[in-house]
Amino acid sequence: MAVAEVQVGVAKIFGIDGAAITGVASTIETADLDFAFDTDEIKGQNGEVETIIASNARKMISINFAPKGADRAAAIDASTTASIGALVKVVLSGFTIVAYNTDYNCMGWTWNGKRDGYFVMTMKLQQNISNAGTTSGKLQYPPIAT
Repeated sequence: MAVAEVQVGVAKIFGIDGAAITGVASTIETADLDFAFDTDEIKGQNGEVETIIASNARKMISINFAPKGADRAAAIDASTTASIGALVKVVLSGFTIVAYNTDYNCMGWTWNGKRDGYFVMTMKLQQNISNAGTTSGKLQYPPIAT
């Protein structure tokens, strides 16, 4: 049963409670989201950057989770299910920050044995957003007089 929130001071977002990786019963411990893209700079005759082109936009997520089950056999089954192949589709859902909730491709994973006896998997996921380049226009200081 969820307890009602009472806010005193600054609000914070709790986003992992209820989050899920489809098909894998697990407890998500951390989920780090990065947004990245490639850039090319085009210089003008004076050698200054006039245009920046951004392409290959992508979201990359690194999720640490511990597969779980009702008993040891079920937990082992969950760990086998989580050990997926290259570029397999992974669906994330239930995150408070909606940027997480979408389809990704598996870009690799590692198993980490913990001293307290349980294993944690780190799964690396990526979503390629767009391969179409965009230009930002002229970046110049001082501005060109018109």
